[in-house]
Amino acid sequence: MLMRIKRLFTYAVVSAGTLAMAGLPRMSRGEDAQPAAQGILGKTAPCEEAQMTLSSRSSDVVWDVKVKKGDVIKPGQILAVLDTREEDAELKTTQLMADSEVAIRAAQATRRQKELEVKRKSGDKTGAFSKFEKEQAELELELADWDIQKAELEQAKLKSQADTLRTQIERKKLVSRIGGIVREVNIEKGGVVDPQKPAIVVVNNSPLWVEVHLPVDVSLALGRSLRNEPNKKLEFGVLYAGAKTPIPAKPIFLDPKGDPAGDSVAWTLEIENQEQLPAGIKVTVIPPQLDKVAEAKVK
Repeated sequence: MLMRIKRLFTYAVVSAGTLAMAGLPRMSRGEDAQPAAQGILGKTAPCEEAQMTLSSRSSDVVWDVKVKKGDVIKPGQILAVLDTREEDAELKTTQLMADSEVAIRAAQATRRQKELEVKRKSGDKTGAFSKFEKEQAELELELADWDIQKAELEQAKLKSQADTLRTQIERKKLVSRIGGIVREVNIEKGGVVDPQKPAIVVVNNSPLWVEVHLPVDVSLALGRSLRNEPNKKLEFGVLYAGAKTPIPAKPIFLDPKGDPAGDSVAWTLEIENQEQLPAGIKVTVIPPQLDKVAEAKVK
């Protein structure tokens, strides 16, 4: 009897839950993207993000970190430097030898000496020098010419080595490829580099991108407008929390592939971001000519 009551109670609970669920509206990604009077939900994103590594060797030591989180930087700015004392010392010695003309001048002086020896022996009329001695003097003059070229080649080699060392030193400087704001600093002065994570992360929010999924019918209508009037500017509006006036935004990318559910298409918009909005916040996107898009939908 008790077991029967429990079964009846369980059946009543499950039936009530099923009825309640049947009365709830089902939400899908496409319904989230449907245009409403207040627009469509979107999200801001940086136009550029650079995750920069300082070295691929875990034995390298950080000599200096020149920025901190939140700093505004410019393209080409030095962010951090590895220890280059060993390379600096080697470069100093190599450059000193590369700039020296001693070896070349010594070879040139030897060549002049051998040239005088050839003139003396070849111009002798007394027969004091044999044919072998004269030919030997000429051969030594030829070798002196080769010694000059060898000295010049050695100097060029040293200059090349100096250039290589300078390149190695420059590579131990972390230079920002983009301008923006320092978001992460994962290194510290005197610490060892971790090649598994970016040393410094920089994001650029000027201009700022807005990513939004538009319903397929709205997206197609706007796409037709762009194709039919390629010179016409298609302007969206973007509202953030607390804003009363939409910020003008222009489309810069239309994803040629829809979302997996097939009910929306991703658009990327661009705003000038004079308000200095951060990336990653939710915004409301107002498509252009929303009334005409609605008319196109009805047709």
